[in-house]
Amino acid sequence: MQTRQQSSNWREKKIITKMVEH
Repeated sequence: MQTRQQSSNWREKKIITKMVEH
């Protein structure tokens, strides 16, 4: 159950990191 929520958080974190890196 928590794995599903973690996946969403990981995807959001990746997007934020990409935006910050750019």
